[in-house]
Amino acid sequence: MPTGLRSIFRPIATMGSRKISARHAIAAAATTACLAVLPVAVPTAAHAAGGSCWGGPTVKDYAGRVFASRTCPTWTEALVMDDRWPTSPAIGRLFAANNWMVCQAVGRDNPQLGGGRNTYWVYTQGDVSYSDKNGWGWVPATAFTYGGDWQPIPGVPLCAAGFNG
Repeated sequence: MPTGLRSIFRPIATMGSRKISARHAIAAAATTACLAVLPVAVPTAAHAAGGSCWGGPTVKDYAGRVFASRTCPTWTEALVMDDRWPTSPAIGRLFAANNWMVCQAVGRDNPQLGGGRNTYWVYTQGDVSYSDKNGWGWVPATAFTYGGDWQPIPGVPLCAAGFNG
């Protein structure tokens, strides 16, 4: 073997109790450099959709209507509103937890909770009721753990056209 090549195979560093050659050190450095410039996969709202909500119970609202529901995490306590706008009367309160939801629909701008912005409102029953609707009403999408600004909550179906709660 020529003298110049021998130096490439001579150990130049140790890794734990193992000695590594210049060839291995160069290969490791090249691999690290390549990995450093590769794009990193970041989950999007579409990726979160599968894990954001899951099957919930069958529920009956104040008017006797029966719905399938989805269970979704909310990150903050929120008022349950009589309609899909923030100045509507508060008819209940929903605590931060894994809560079941019936459907969602577009309304007026949500109150800004934690900086989020949205126009989707979700039909559910609050944990505390302030009205004869037994806490049934609309919660702003900004109270939910998943979902992006101006986007529906992944995993919650849209309400039927004309449904107002």
